[in-house]
Amino acid sequence: MYESIAHITQIDGVTKIQTVREHCRQTAQYAAESAMSVGLRNTAYLAGLLHDMGKCKRAFDDYILRSFEKKTVKRGTINHTFAGVIFVFERYHREEESQFYANLTCEILAFAIASHHGLIDGVGSDFINGYVYRLSKNRSEIDYEESYNNFLTQCANVDELDELFRQSCDEVEHFLT
Repeated sequence: MYESIAHITQIDGVTKIQTVREHCRQTAQYAAESAMSVGLRNTAYLAGLLHDMGKCKRAFDDYILRSFEKKTVKRGTINHTFAGVIFVFERYHREEESQFYANLTCEILAFAIASHHGLIDGVGSDFINGYVYRLSKNRSEIDYEESYNNFLTQCANVDELDELFRQSCDEVEHFLT
């Protein structure tokens, strides 16, 4: 079975390939442990799990392999952060006022996922909001469908994600009340 690549390292002549599943699960666990003391364990776990959804595509595999082989690649040319953001917004954000905590949780997760490299711009000198600009990118430009489908096959299923989101909503509401 095909597994998307998150990272490739070589130490003492041994090449180690870390799959997106391994990377996202480890990141999720680390994030959950870090946020446990403030009562946001599941929220942090979900953000960590979804943060690299956009790496689940052939274009990212090609990029990471070329980079490992010391071939010319331009850092940042493969958008891998916004697949998770799109997923969160499309699946969980609602227009109803009664969904306040769900929408707030969704927005917290989206900003955490989008800024996991710390590169997300607010409003730049060109008066363009970097977050809104990236969110409005054409889904096909970032291979969203491929990333989404591969992530659900390789990393987490929708039932698990839905349950984590439900738990996250409870945590955010408890945190704020």
